[in-house]
Amino acid sequence: MTALLALAAACSPSSEAVTASDPYVKAMPAGEMTAAFVTLTNTTSSDIEVTAAHTDAAESTELHEMTMDGSAMVMQQVDAITIPANGSVTLEPGGFHLMLMGLTEALEPGAEITITLTLSTGDELTLTAVARDMANAQESYHP
Repeated sequence: MTALLALAAACSPSSEAVTASDPYVKAMPAGEMTAAFVTLTNTTSSDIEVTAAHTDAAESTELHEMTMDGSAMVMQQVDAITIPANGSVTLEPGGFHLMLMGLTEALEPGAEITITLTLSTGDELTLTAVARDMANAQESYHP
């Protein structure tokens, strides 16, 4: 019985299975859309997916990826973002990111927002993202 409990504990998801570093969001006026970025690290031996995201700072939040369509870079919504086993994924400009649409208030540089990620394990990971002035990020977000 003790061996079964130890095995169950080793296989059960843990809120520490995924860690986040340097979460930030592009500063933007209220009503606009913006993007949030973070590096997520998976400390387990199985892939874990981010399946959803939510913040009260926006009317809606989606998982997105920038990809090439011929010679143009286009943004598309994705169902999940995989964090590889014993690895990490960086959500960054020009790649995977969280799209925050319909900001409920202006995000001035230095402002903080809370973002909750839903993981395929059933766990949630809460981040505090700091707004940054990214005027030179060379990207814009349009519906």
